[in-house]
Amino acid sequence: MPQFWQDRERNVIPRWRDFLSTVLLGELNVNPPSGVDIRPPRDLTSVIADWEQNRSISFAGDLISAALVSGNLAAARDASEFVVSSPGEDVPQLRALARRVLGNELRTQPKIAVNLDLSCGRALQGSPEISLARKRLRNYPSDAVLWMDLAYFYAGRGLPKKAERAVRIALNLAPGNRFILRSAARFFIHIDRPDVAHDLIRRAPAYKGDPWLLAAEISVAQVARRTPWSVRESFSLLAAEKFGPHQLSELSSALGTLEFHSGNSNKAKKLFRRSLIQPNDNSLAQARRIWPDVWGTPADFNVDQFKIDRPFEAQAYEALGREDWVTAFFASLEWLADQPFSSEPVRLASYLASTVFEDFERAEALLNFGLVANPEYQVLRVGLAFCYASTGRRNEAYSELAQIKVPGAEDWVGAAVEANYGLLAFRGGNVEAGRKHYGAAVRMADLIEDKRTKLSALVYWANEELIVPDSNSVRLLAEAQETGKSALGFFNSFLLKRLAERISRKLA
Repeated sequence: MPQFWQDRERNVIPRWRDFLSTVLLGELNVNPPSGVDIRPPRDLTSVIADWEQNRSISFAGDLISAALVSGNLAAARDASEFVVSSPGEDVPQLRALARRVLGNELRTQPKIAVNLDLSCGRALQGSPEISLARKRLRNYPSDAVLWMDLAYFYAGRGLPKKAERAVRIALNLAPGNRFILRSAARFFIHIDRPDVAHDLIRRAPAYKGDPWLLAAEISVAQVARRTPWSVRESFSLLAAEKFGPHQLSELSSALGTLEFHSGNSNKAKKLFRRSLIQPNDNSLAQARRIWPDVWGTPADFNVDQFKIDRPFEAQAYEALGREDWVTAFFASLEWLADQPFSSEPVRLASYLASTVFEDFERAEALLNFGLVANPEYQVLRVGLAFCYASTGRRNEAYSELAQIKVPGAEDWVGAAVEANYGLLAFRGGNVEAGRKHYGAAVRMADLIEDKRTKLSALVYWANEELIVPDSNSVRLLAEAQETGKSALGFFNSFLLKRLAERISRKLA
């Protein structure tokens, strides 16, 4: 059986993108209170001088991003005109920033091409982004933003130690910078150290006056299983209405999530409604994901009614809700292109590829892509073993299963491993061994009271029984259908329906 996807609690943890994207998406536009720094820690004078001396795309980008955050747009007009008039350069995000400086577009919708390099060897290949960032750092070794961008590129290439070194240098250079703090927090969550992420935010100077940092503190505390430090200040800031609805959207969403998990659904509903007045992609995704739990009904809004940048995660959730698997798949690919270090879009895209479409080659490529940035993440290896077993690559499947550390993984992983041994046994012609392994997987799912895992194990067991003379497929389908009455999950009805159709064709 494949890996699962929708089994982890979602929180409004900060997005991590490169600096240009963060500027373009408006997270640095608000004037923060005293003590909170959102500016790139570099004097515009030197950036202007460097641009005038070099007049290249990279130096133009440095000047444009710095001018946008500082508010001195006039300083970047020449550089912006240069970027806009350089059609041969493939820099869509920078071109969008340049148009904003020139006033040609008040609002842009940056597009991300789904042209992911899914080769598993990409960590060993040269990275032009890393090379460019290191080249810039030779000119600006004290630029915290460049160090954080370098960390972002390292993390996507599966180089966590190098990424952490760059993150810590950036923090030492700009310990109060919003972009640096939120990016660093997301990095430490990525490497499974949410306690470090939380400490960074709560120790930051004047973070309790910045809605973006307050939202991060509350959300990261929930990931770290800690009590947030700033709930009272967060509600006071919301009540003061000193910031616009977009600047307060993540904070409202984070507080709504906290209230919901504390059992206060009425208060949570009001906060989620407020987060949707002018959401960003993160708060919209949170509302779309948690809405059925809070209200007990499907969401009463459509993602497309919010004209926001990069709504890919929310689009994926919405498509899943209506069983539009194709839209969900392509939205998950765009989500992955936007957050290439994240395991969540990889889990979803690869699950859809392997389970719904049974495109094991595509699923294998996605899982290997995810393992580059998340080499210790056991769930991805479960999916990879399933793909190998499904395509007759038995040795590779056994190798992946042997690497999975079951005690340290999510609860259902042990049952999934047992089921995949059952799949391998069936495909190797050993029916009795296959039945024993699948039976053990079902019992393990019962022990942890996981109906979804039990249903999946039964469905894939029944699939293998289809080619056996004394097939148990009909009995297993009936048991899976009974289990499905109390199992949660987007894909249960699809799996049951497809299995029933296959059994019907077999018996016809």
